Formats: sequence, C-alpha cells, structure tokens
Amino acid sequence: MTDKVWRWNCKLSWELFSSAVYDYRNVSSEKKVHRKHAMCKNGLFSSVTAVEAYLNEALSQEEKWSQNKLKKSFNDKLLFFDLDIPKYEAKTIRNNFLVHHKRIDQRYSIKINSSILLDSIETAQEIIARICFKRGVIFPYWITCVNFVNPSHDLDISLSNE
Repeated sequence: MTDKVWRWNCKLSWELFSSAVYDYRNVSSEKKVHRKHAMCKNGLFSSVTAVEAYLNEALSQEEKWSQNKLKKSFNDKLLFFDLDIPKYEAKTIRNNFLVHHKRIDQRYSIKINSSILLDSIETAQEIIARICFKRGVIFPYWITCVNFVNPSHDLDISLSNE
C-alpha cells in the first residue's frame, strides 16, 4: 500500500503548463479587465514555473542532483543542458512584477498581458523541447498543447492522462 495520492497522474511541470494554456484560452473570452489581468498573471507564473519544475525533475531524477544542488540558478541549470536562452522576457517580468514586486506604481498592469502570456508559453515549449533534444529523448506530448486541455467549448481541463 502506498500513501501517494494521484489526481491527474502527472508531473508538476505538466500541471503548471496546462494551467498556463488554460488561462490563455480563457483570457480571449473574458470580458472583465480585472479577471483577464488575473488570468494573465496566473498563466505567466504557471508557464515560467513549469520550465523550472521540468528542469528540476530532469536534474533530480535523471542526473541525480541533490536538493542542495537543485538550488542553483535557472541559468546554471540551462547551462548544464548547454542551452543559452539570451532573453527570457516572461521570466524577467514574472520575477520583477510578481515574485519580487517592489514598485509602488501599477506598471505591471501594462507589462502583464495576453501577448506576454503567449510568449511565455511558446518559450516554455521551446526550452523543454530543446532540453529533450539535448538529452536525446522525445519531448513530452503535452508541450504541443494537445491531449491535456479538453477541446470542448467549456474550456475545462480534462483529468485524463491518456
């Protein structure tokens, strides 16, 4: 008997990435500006964190990195896979306006929008695909945005991992 509970039977990176895509799909139909902005913030946070989770999963499970070593910077982890992402704008915006927000104005309302959310999702796809290429493994199907977000018109996330 195991004490593990599996709701989606998935990895954290998959769950975060699907949440970002889910938020992006809902932004286009949302009428309320505040809700639209909230979805963009949540999606941005989820997509960037999905990449970080994917890196940590790959490094801890396959490269056997210790918890201490996993505390290295995001760029150090990318360099381990010989990836140089010159500018990950979404991560910079997430860090400056969501995680380490120190501004006293509302500039983040302008910076965080559906355009930066889409860019963040596409950059997450590219980074994960390139990591897989460097590792010589096929990329996870879910980065293509297929078979994890329910294609029905109610825009709900499917709990099936088939």
